Amino acid sequence: MSKAKSESNKPRLLLVDDDTELRPLTESLLETDYDVTVAVDGAQALGLVIQDITQVTREKFAIVFTDWRMPNMTGA
Repeated sequence: MSKAKSESNKPRLLLVDDDTELRPLTESLLETDYDVTVAVDGAQALGLVIQDITQVTREKFAIVFTDWRMPNMTGA
């Protein structure tokens, strides 16, 4: 099983939020402790997670931090 650490030695975190004002703020708060990847909706996040789990050479996301209500696919 892979550890959830990136090349920067920080745990990888997937931030999913459609709010264009809140997302950068949240990202800046989290990036001090995490290697943050951003998705703007649930569909994009799902694609990133699928891509993440199929790559054997890359560290996996340790955390998915998601908005609850978004277009295309919710965080539920």
